Parts: sequence; C-alpha cells; structure tokens
Amino acid sequence: MPQTTPKVSPQQAKNWLDNGEAVIFDVREQVEFNEEHIPGAVCHPVSSLDVEQIRRLAAGKKIVFQCASGKRAGMACEKFTDSAQNDNIFLMEGSLPGWKQAGLATEKGGVISLERQVMIVAGFLVLLGFFLSLSVAPGFIWLCGFVGAGLFFAGVSGTCMMKNLLRQFPFNKS
Repeated sequence: MPQTTPKVSPQQAKNWLDNGEAVIFDVREQVEFNEEHIPGAVCHPVSSLDVEQIRRLAAGKKIVFQCASGKRAGMACEKFTDSAQNDNIFLMEGSLPGWKQAGLATEKGGVISLERQVMIVAGFLVLLGFFLSLSVAPGFIWLCGFVGAGLFFAGVSGTCMMKNLLRQFPFNKS
C-alpha cells in the first residue's frame, strides 16, 4: 500500500522557510517559475527531478513540494516513496494558489506567460495577413488560414509549434 505524503499548510511552510527548517521546491517548469514563484523557493522541475540532488540541496532540512495545482508536486512526492528516508517530505496544501490565498507574498518576473505570447503572436499574424490581403495581395489571406490551422492542431494534439518556437527565445530561458 503506497504511503501518503503528509501535507503542510502554506503558513507552516513559510514559517519553516523563514526559520531555515525547510526548503520549498517548486516543481513547475523554469518558464512558469520565472513568471511567478514563492520567495526563497528553489525551481527543480518534476520532469528532471533527481531524488539525491534534492536531498543534497535540502541538506537535512524538511523538503516541501509545490507547483501550480498540486499534481506535479504529488508526482515529486511519489518519487520519494520508494526511498528509505522520506519522513521529511511534505506536500504543500493548495500549492502556489493556496500560498496566494493565504495572503503570502510571491515574486513576479517580467516575463509574459508562453500562452499569452502565443495569443499575441497568433493575433498579430492573423491581423497582418488580413490587412496585407486587403492592401498588397489577396494571397496573404493564406497567412490567416495557416495560423488558424496551427492553432487547431495545437488544440487537438496538445502540441503547439508556436509555443515550442517561442520557448527558444532568450527571454523564455533562465
């Protein structure tokens, strides 16, 4: 039977962090962390989580995992259930939204989320194609169709090529 990870309130996690008793690990991707995060939290995406590296970074302190909704933080906790030393592992209740709901401060970066960047670029390209088709050549209307097809494909497949392209820009990397 799998062992459940104890939960900790955002306020208790903050107290532990302030007293040097714990390290809060944000297991979201770096671009999400750059957008907004808990002050003092360490970004360590669940996609590349290394149990031993987490233990070294925590250096005997309590380990508190959090993310955007709790799902990825739960996945991070599961990686520790097979470990012999998992008594210092905690899941923060509510994750980042719970932290904010408790009235605790976050740090916001100057980066616009990738989803908003996609909307901005897609909207610009559709407008550009429309106006160029009216003023330069009717064939530019195909730009609108191309962007629409790309957005449809992204919605159906869950893979957004524009998002993958925007992720490569320097302002979207740490």
